[in-house]
Amino acid sequence: MSRRYRLSRKALENLDDRLFNYREIDNKINRRKFELEHDTKPALNVGGGKSGKISKPVEEIVIKWDEDSQLSSMYAFKTAVNKVIEKLNEEMLEIFMARWLDVNEPSWEEIAEKLYISRRTVYRKRQIILELFDKYSGELG
Repeated sequence: MSRRYRLSRKALENLDDRLFNYREIDNKINRRKFELEHDTKPALNVGGGKSGKISKPVEEIVIKWDEDSQLSSMYAFKTAVNKVIEKLNEEMLEIFMARWLDVNEPSWEEIAEKLYISRRTVYRKRQIILELFDKYSGELG
């Protein structure tokens, strides 16, 4: 990738750590939806009268999901990673899957050895993957 800047080592580590969340993102999204759906707060309008709220439970749930910033950020993260995955070639996809989807979380050296590529190559591909993720997640502009 041709860029005017290079990500710092700390920024690369941060992006690398964030990508580990992708493995569990669907579970986290479903858990958050469940929390919002079963959020029971005591009624404020104890005396009766009109509440001014929608009385259709399905619409209420969908509105809660749409208005929840935590759920929105999870969807944005998932979308950014999916865009990265779409851009990867076969070798880079293997690297992505080995690093961020494998529950054993192998080191970069172990990935290079497993895929029969040099350490230098795996680090170069890592840089490209993380820069793509940075681009799609909007971290630096």
